Amino acid sequence: MARLTISAGTTAYNYPDGFDIVRENTITRTESQNIAGRMGSYIRSHGNPIGEKSLTVFGRLIGADASDLDTKTYEFMRVHTFGTGMQLTDNTLSRHAIAWLAGIQYTDRRHAFIREVTIRFVLPGGVWGVDDAFVPAVTTAGITSTQLVRYAHPLYGGSAPGPAQLVLTPGAGTWPASGDGEVIWRGRNLIVNSSLEEGVGAKPDDWDTIGGGSNPDVVEWFGRSGQRCVKISKPGGTNYALSQDVNCDASTEYTYSVYAALPSGATGNLTLLIQSRDSGGGFLSNTTQNFAVTESSWTRFEVTHTTDASAALLRCIFRCVSTGEEVYVDDVQLERAGTVGEFIDTSLPRYKHITFKLESPGQLAFATTDSLSIDCVRARTRLLRSGSWQENNDEVNGHYFELVPGLNHIEFTEPSSGTLAVEIRHRDLFL
Repeated sequence: MARLTISAGTTAYNYPDGFDIVRENTITRTESQNIAGRMGSYIRSHGNPIGEKSLTVFGRLIGADASDLDTKTYEFMRVHTFGTGMQLTDNTLSRHAIAWLAGIQYTDRRHAFIREVTIRFVLPGGVWGVDDAFVPAVTTAGITSTQLVRYAHPLYGGSAPGPAQLVLTPGAGTWPASGDGEVIWRGRNLIVNSSLEEGVGAKPDDWDTIGGGSNPDVVEWFGRSGQRCVKISKPGGTNYALSQDVNCDASTEYTYSVYAALPSGATGNLTLLIQSRDSGGGFLSNTTQNFAVTESSWTRFEVTHTTDASAALLRCIFRCVSTGEEVYVDDVQLERAGTVGEFIDTSLPRYKHITFKLESPGQLAFATTDSLSIDCVRARTRLLRSGSWQENNDEVNGHYFELVPGLNHIEFTEPSSGTLAVEIRHRDLFL
């Protein structure tokens, strides 16, 4: 899936081929407002079609080695040397626009085979807004009390889905069963801290050691997409490796992947293990596969697993196969798919998993026909109780529910019984 494509004449550049957008600003000279659904550094023109706008894209060129980086830099620069109007197509930002190049700046190698790049475009006209020509895209889901279904997977049409509106209605019982109900925007990559960048202790945040083993080494300045990775090993039969538990849907296909590289002078074979477990953590089934790691450059390995019919959790493990082996591991991904997709770094602000907690209404009850509307257009919640809509005190974080292609899994706390009905609707955004 291309996040950004620019063409000029017969030359085109597809940015995901060695280019990762870190952040963007879109600014109008007349009026601007923060994008609903993103961090404060993201600005989108709003409500005024007059005046040109500027689009600044910050990203990284990533090469497999020095030669590959030079090739990608050449191809990257070639498309920008025409100096004429270019077709700017970005299926997370705009459907179609004419852009003029205002300037390019890139560092020398940031580290290893990475260059940081800043590109400035001028958009002669256009306005961000809700595309009323498209009827709202509507997604429905039923979240079960037995934890067999925990996610809704929003559909979208067009190129840039807008802020979502959700309505949650319990059937037969209450939602949540106890405590505060949670709605978690997880994104396509279900792993937390997927690039292993976060954490200052002996192991990355949100990860666990396996089988009572020890923490692997955190290796600074050798990350594939960031600044660090981990070195797993198996000295004396003890695994220095990591695992993470993720809530899952039952009878569903998932693909688990990591990038691995071989330390200098080492030998290594990598095991990827994905286990279905019940709500109490009990083992149900697993898929495991061993891979020979033979390259010092980063190589991706993957394994696919269909969850057990009673599964509520997936345990994702990476470890060495045999005693005496060492392997570098980075950029871990778990996705609801039968094939591996583009890596999504959940350590970056735009892809972090975000949690909304139901606080002020207590529980929603089927007996009194309650519903909760989480309205991310108005950044508020509304409560339907005993047939009457009323304002609620829960505020929705301003960057919580913007739908961006690839961020399409929303997890819900299960109800006490029956099914929690979920309806998600949104319109397309356009420039």
